[in-house]
Amino acid sequence: MAYATVEDVQSRMTRTMDEDEQTICESLLDDAATILGVLAASADEKVKKLVSCRMVIRVLGDGADGGRGFPIGAT
Repeated sequence: MAYATVEDVQSRMTRTMDEDEQTICESLLDDAATILGVLAASADEKVKKLVSCRMVIRVLGDGADGGRGFPIGAT
């Protein structure tokens, strides 16, 4: 069970996701929920939602850098 929706992620992005990205986004939100469920089980639901969105946006890119790219600090 994901803590956030595709719409939650989209509302935090500076660009519009295409259909393929929305499908990927759903899968990534499930992945984020699995990770957060283990590492932050006692965290507030709002925090889990925020972190889930940020995790997905980091992978997809929010458009601020001109498109998808490596996350900051990644090599």
